[in-house]
Amino acid sequence: MVVEHSPDARRGFFASFTLQGTQVGSILATAVLLPLAALLPADQFSAWGWRVPFLLSAVVILAGYIIRRRVQEPPAYAAKGTTEAKQRFPLVELLRTRPGAVVRCILMTFTNVIGMATLVFGVSYATQEGYGNGFSSSEFLWVTLVANIAAVATIPLFGALSDRIGRRTLMATGGIVGGLLVPGYLWAIEQGSLPLVFACVVIVQGIFFQMWNATFATFFQEQFPMRIRVTGFAVSQNIG
Repeated sequence: MVVEHSPDARRGFFASFTLQGTQVGSILATAVLLPLAALLPADQFSAWGWRVPFLLSAVVILAGYIIRRRVQEPPAYAAKGTTEAKQRFPLVELLRTRPGAVVRCILMTFTNVIGMATLVFGVSYATQEGYGNGFSSSEFLWVTLVANIAAVATIPLFGALSDRIGRRTLMATGGIVGGLLVPGYLWAIEQGSLPLVFACVVIVQGIFFQMWNATFATFFQEQFPMRIRVTGFAVSQNIG
């Protein structure tokens, strides 16, 4: 919806704000978790404290309802009408007419392993006793918070830059360099230095990964015609 409502010359910039949603949501969740982790005994935090942000996210249902009630169809889609879109099952047309684009987008989605390595596996690697790196959950909540604040700042910058220099350059640079730097981030965790971890997570997650993250949604959608754009984007992203 954002891509199709945006001026062609500023698609990347406007669409990038939708990618901020993940980061802002994580910041809000971390802001709830930090005091809980500090105030609750470890056993209570593990038993129920970590669930509080998930329960609070119920307000998203209300937000979604309001948006769906008030949102308007993009002008280009409304002008074209929905008759053509309803003539056939979009998945069939997608696989028949754009199989190469689907495969390419699925493979490119593997770039998300950078985000998984830093803020999913990286947290476990730092805090779980079996790995022996000795960080506390509270310390890595701060690492997650800093990484996401950096991402919120850089996403619209890279989105706007993609409109000027193209999306491929940013996606390739962010994916390749970010991927190569992931072992350095895990090495920083092994060193037990929190300042070093902060610096590495900002570089890997907050900068290079966001070159990819801020631009991929617009790029993927530009691979498919309007009548199958939602299906092409959803299928390739989620399978990947």
